[in-house]
Amino acid sequence: MVKYLLDTNIFIQSDKVSYPIDVFPSLWDWLDSELSKGEIASIRLVADEILKGNDDLSIRVKRIKSSKCFHALDDLETQEKFKQISEWANSSARKYNALAKKVFLSNADSWLIAKAAAIGAKIVTYETSSKESINSIKIPDVANVFGVNCINIVDLLRERNIKF
Repeated sequence: MVKYLLDTNIFIQSDKVSYPIDVFPSLWDWLDSELSKGEIASIRLVADEILKGNDDLSIRVKRIKSSKCFHALDDLETQEKFKQISEWANSSARKYNALAKKVFLSNADSWLIAKAAAIGAKIVTYETSSKESINSIKIPDVANVFGVNCINIVDLLRERNIKF
């Protein structure tokens, strides 16, 4: 059973800033292993976003993309949650501008929340809440509305009792 869904930025920011693959190979080997076990996963749109790059990370994701760790979004529960998220984002009660809504609903973020809500998983992301923003919709702000918890990668490692 999937307990955690990884956001695109966990892969990209971890590789580019916090935990580069060439410096922290054991972290990335652990992540590959965990993705293959099934409790940690992501969605296919996240893989697609990563594959736009041409680097070690995209090669690594390309190698594991065909596995079951990048979930499809065509199940009824995810589709229903996405509909609810879309209605919420487009509600006149939301203060976000039109571009923020368009970007949010056209990238992996909205679908990641929908999938997490559908399966009862936590989202692992570097994003932080920005409730006052009108120019971007942040995962933690929407996830909170739909009962989805968000944590960062260090929280994930602590919850899994992983030490490097």
